[in-house]
Amino acid sequence: TIVGIGMARAMNAPALLGIICGALTLTGGPATGLAFADTFERAGITGASSLIIASATFGIFIASLVGNPTATALIRRFRLASPLDTNEKRPQGEGMLAEQRNYAEKRNDEEAKMRNAEDKEILNASALYRVDTIPLTSRVLLHHLLLILGIMGVGALIGLGLTNLRVTLPGYVGAMVVASIVRNVDDRFGWFKINMRAVEALAFIALALFLVIALMDLKLWQLAGLAVPMLVILVVQVVLMIAYAVLVTFILMGRDYEAAVTASGHIGFGLGITPNAVANMEALVERYKPAPQSFLIVPVVGAFFIDFSNALIITLFINLVR
Repeated sequence: TIVGIGMARAMNAPALLGIICGALTLTGGPATGLAFADTFERAGITGASSLIIASATFGIFIASLVGNPTATALIRRFRLASPLDTNEKRPQGEGMLAEQRNYAEKRNDEEAKMRNAEDKEILNASALYRVDTIPLTSRVLLHHLLLILGIMGVGALIGLGLTNLRVTLPGYVGAMVVASIVRNVDDRFGWFKINMRAVEALAFIALALFLVIALMDLKLWQLAGLAVPMLVILVVQVVLMIAYAVLVTFILMGRDYEAAVTASGHIGFGLGITPNAVANMEALVERYKPAPQSFLIVPVVGAFFIDFSNALIITLFINLVR
């Protein structure tokens, strides 16, 4: 975000353009970006929605393009792993979860047995892990839709309270806090009978509708005056993200094979969205070997923790530069 603001000012473009072409859309993705669109419009950025969609789309495309080559270069440079032989590759029908489990069993059979025992205990103690086997009927989907709407309502009340306290945050943060509480309570007690398959189905539908409505309102001609500075900022952001993944993420995560896979995932959600990160990592483990720690860390950070911190950082910089 600092780099984006600095470059925007150097090119005599609005400083807020640097925020749009920074963590707002590259880390946050189109959904987070469009949640701030009205804020940027009120701050004087005409066609903010168009800029946000364009920047986010660029990031999603580039994240898939540069993530794997960067990790592959690290793996080859430090000889962290060798490509699997044809006979070692898993059949194409098996899922990634089975691959991770089998790999864990080969590396530490005793640990795998303990984990299986714990899984069985949880399975017998809670309905949470049985509920995902329930078919996605209209009743199940309606239950989760009403639960989500209830969470949004409570979150809106929290947001209203924060607004009355003169704390400026995007409207969805309150709902995110309530949703995290509900999910953790359900993980412990199983009160809400959350079925993640139903949640994912509703999330896919909601995001698709959200993006379609946003795209219908695009005014691409509004991009003309800012196209060049926007492109320059985005290219520099790509270079910065690759450098950060190599020089910071890879080193801090241990400079091993899993660190390289994690760096690829970081580029995925650092420039695009969490599915980019997962796709980057899946391509690597399909070619080399499983990376269970990476698949534990990256989705949690990219899909959950980053949204909280990103919203606060974006809000801080908007208030500083406008």
